[in-house]
Amino acid sequence: MKSAIGIIGLGVMGASLAQNFANKKIQVSAYNHHKDKVDALVKKANSPHLIGYDVLKKFVSSLEAPRKIILMVPAGDPVDETIKKLSPLLLKGDIIIDGGNSFYRDTLRRVEELNKKSIHFVGMGISGGEKGALQGPCIMPGTSKAIWKSLKPLLEKIAAKDFSKKPCVVNVGAPGAGHYVKMVHNGIEYALMQLIAESYGLLRDLYGISNDNIATVFESFNDSRLGSYLLEISQIVCQKKEGKRNLVDMIMDVSGNKGTGKWTTQEALDLGIALPIITESLFARYVSSDKNLRLTLGKRISKKKTEDLPPLTVFLEMLEGALYGAFLLAYAEGFMMLDRANTTYNFDLDFREIARIWQGGCIIRAKVLKDITKALPRKSGMLLMDKKYFKEIIACMESLKNITVTGVLTEEPVAAYSAALNSFYSMTSAQLPSNLIQGLRDLFGAHTYQRIDKKGTFHTEWE
Repeated sequence: MKSAIGIIGLGVMGASLAQNFANKKIQVSAYNHHKDKVDALVKKANSPHLIGYDVLKKFVSSLEAPRKIILMVPAGDPVDETIKKLSPLLLKGDIIIDGGNSFYRDTLRRVEELNKKSIHFVGMGISGGEKGALQGPCIMPGTSKAIWKSLKPLLEKIAAKDFSKKPCVVNVGAPGAGHYVKMVHNGIEYALMQLIAESYGLLRDLYGISNDNIATVFESFNDSRLGSYLLEISQIVCQKKEGKRNLVDMIMDVSGNKGTGKWTTQEALDLGIALPIITESLFARYVSSDKNLRLTLGKRISKKKTEDLPPLTVFLEMLEGALYGAFLLAYAEGFMMLDRANTTYNFDLDFREIARIWQGGCIIRAKVLKDITKALPRKSGMLLMDKKYFKEIIACMESLKNITVTGVLTEEPVAAYSAALNSFYSMTSAQLPSNLIQGLRDLFGAHTYQRIDKKGTFHTEWE
């Protein structure tokens, strides 16, 4: 019996995804050039629906036509190297699906290159980590309607479920859109994680709350309108013990990143769109990475003693409101970027469907996505234009301001909270001081300016 789907790359995600197909009784062929990885997966899965291969030609021959092959290999050169080895073994109409975190421009290039060989290439974002890949991820392919029709029955069976029990998979748009949407998803993920981390820092450093009690705070937040996967797992990280000590206290305060947050920020710069929360969250990781510099400079200052803090119960109420408001603004940033990209690149995105599939399986799944799904028009990502959503943010502004001010006065870093507050102030300001900047630019560089009382472009001989 030929397999309906093939997977190349049996790392954590690839192996889990292969098992997911087998568990759904979909015949799957799994390939890795390391035989020990193949044998380990076959033994672990223990399923008649999963067959392992360490010879590429045999793997390809095991698939029914047109062949559908998911690449679960690291982004960049490994994808191109795999395609180079694989494509000579394929026939016209076969489909290669890149399930890794590839840059969307690389995806577009590969689509064009493989089209010349009559082979279809699909960029497909997958979110959910190891557990999600095994039990049900959020899946974001971007491809033609014809290719989506052939992939849909397979992918719907392994995907997570949204709040209405529908599969968390949809063809998000044109070729390249799948990896683009996943990139923005990861940018939002950076922002949400940084906001939670800053909340943790405030509770730990200002109030001296133990990790176990911080976990209890996160649990109460998670039971509220803030309910989300990231808050859920933050409890686990805070409570995990190694011996009698909390493991989180022994983890170096240096944040890693694999590049998707950087791509999001770079792409925003290319589009000329501001993502203050996402960008500051990326920069916070970069700042954390230079531990030696922080230790050296930290010795040169004495932090102020914490005084006049509000009672903990009052602070927790403010923190919950600030975190909720900042969450809303972070999602709004992401969808605003998708809106601009949709206009620029003609991705044909369905924003409501993107919000819907993010309800389950993915890292940024949260209760608020139910409201976001309702608030978004299908063809616009401008969440802040929804009056109800905007009103929710306004209701949180006093808390967001108080938390940011508390961080500033106590010299506690709150980069993401501050970015959320200031971006909202900027977006709601009818008169920014940018008129002075335009005057300066015109003075030293004759860059011209526009006026509020006349139409046209103007230049002044200032000196």
